[in-house]
Amino acid sequence: MYRLRQEAEQKMRLHARDCLPSECCGILGGIDRLLMDYYPLTNRAITPTKSFFAAPEELFEAIRRMRRRKQEHLGIYHSHPDSEAYPSATDVKMAFYPQLIYFIFSAKTLELRAFHIVEGNITPVSYFVVD
Repeated sequence: MYRLRQEAEQKMRLHARDCLPSECCGILGGIDRLLMDYYPLTNRAITPTKSFFAAPEELFEAIRRMRRRKQEHLGIYHSHPDSEAYPSATDVKMAFYPQLIYFIFSAKTLELRAFHIVEGNITPVSYFVVD
C-alpha cells in the first residue's frame, strides 16, 4: 500500500486548478512507498489542454532536488481538465516508466486516482493520504 503526504496531494490539486484549462504535470519523490514531495513542472505540450509534456530543464532540476533530499522518483502526476481520472490512450502510449505510479486528477470530478501502467495494461493502485 502506498502513502501520499497530504501536503503533496494538496499541492497537486492546487496546481491542477491553477493550470486550467490546460493539463498540469509534475513528479513525486519519496522513500519506499511514501510519496513525500510534489515537484510541479511546466506543461510544454503543443496542445496543453489535451496532453502534457514536461519542460525538460525543469524535470532535470526536480530530479536533482529529489536526489539532494535522498528521495527516489516514485511517481508522475498530471491532470485531466475535462475527463475522468483514468489514463487516456495517449497516457498509456507515453507511460515509459512501469516502475512509477501514475497519478491523475480530474478537474471535472475532483477525483485523484493512481495507476501502474505496464505494457499497455492499466492497474489501479491503492494509496492513502497521511499527515
